[in-house]
Formats: sequence, C-alpha cells, structure tokens
Amino acid sequence: MEALDVSALVPLHAEVFQGYNSTIMGAGYLRNLYQTLACHTACISIVALDRGKIVGWIGGVWDWLSFQRALAWRNITGAPVIFLSLLKNRPRLLAKVFSSFLTVVLELVQRFEVRKVDSSKPAISLQTALLVIGVDPKYQKRGVSQSMMENFDRLLLSRGFTGISVSTSANNEAGNRAFQKAGYTLYRTDDGINYYSKGLA
Repeated sequence: MEALDVSALVPLHAEVFQGYNSTIMGAGYLRNLYQTLACHTACISIVALDRGKIVGWIGGVWDWLSFQRALAWRNITGAPVIFLSLLKNRPRLLAKVFSSFLTVVLELVQRFEVRKVDSSKPAISLQTALLVIGVDPKYQKRGVSQSMMENFDRLLLSRGFTGISVSTSANNEAGNRAFQKAGYTLYRTDDGINYYSKGLA
C-alpha cells in the first residue's frame, strides 16, 4: 500500500463497510486512517490489484501505540469535520472517540516525561494485529481475501514476525469463515467480538 492508493481506498472502504463506525466518521477520517496505514513505520499494508485497479486491501499494525499516536495527530487538523460528521450520523460515538483520543494524549505525555530509548533493543514487535481487510464487492467470492492473507503472511514472515491476531464481530459469518479457513484459531469471544490468532512459520 502506498500514499497514492489512498484516494481509491476511501470510497472503496465506504462502499464495503457501509454503516461501520469508521465509515460514519467520514471521508476525512478514512483518508487519515489510510495515509497512516500506507506511510507509517508501525504499519504493514498491502493492496490487491486487477489491471492497476485496487480490488482488495489489508492493513496491519505491529506497534499499536505508535499507530494510534500518528493517527491522532493526523486527525487533529480534521477534528471539526470529523466531529460534525459524528454529530450528524452517530452522536453516541463521540464519547468513545474522545476517550480514545484522550488516552493517546495521556500516553504521549507519560512518554515525554520518562523518555530514554535503549537503541540496543530491537525496534520491532514479533506480533502483528490485522486491522482491516476489504474486497471490492464485484470481486468478492473469488478467493481475493484468501490470496491477500497468504501474501500478507509471507510478507510478515520475511520481516521476522512470528504471529498475527485479528478480531471481528461474532455476527460476521463470512469474516469468521475466512479467518478460520486461513488458519486462525478462535481463542476468545467477548461482547459479541471473536478474537483470533495464528502463528506464522
């Protein structure tokens, strides 16, 4: 995934994930999300192409705090637009968004207070969280998601990762089937969310 892919990913995300919280937060938020996934060092993301057109994508995060911090800073400039979009479409989400943003800011303050980095330690986590996977509706049920997950696994392995985790709604039958077929193991269900993990070898 590259920065140039973002303009195509935003409308595609809105089409694939209609009614989802991330979509309701508006195009400005989605642009910031995909700019972060495409460009930040805490992220590993790929796109699937058919004759140059994006037909699927996967975004993964290995350093969650660093990713949240980068996304929060990107969204500061677009905060008024995101706020108005939420106020109009889903006001109950505002408290959750504000809470998440406040958590990131407080963690940043703590990091600045105590910051001494040991450069001898590896700067990479061995686990990756799969944040988003989507396929253009016209390309669904053609094995695109399975192919992307296989390529994503190979990419992670080549960079030294040993495991991957993902969560999805327990009601998401297609998603749950796809993850199980891709070798993920269900290890917890909580509040209607299924949590999966997979070792890479």
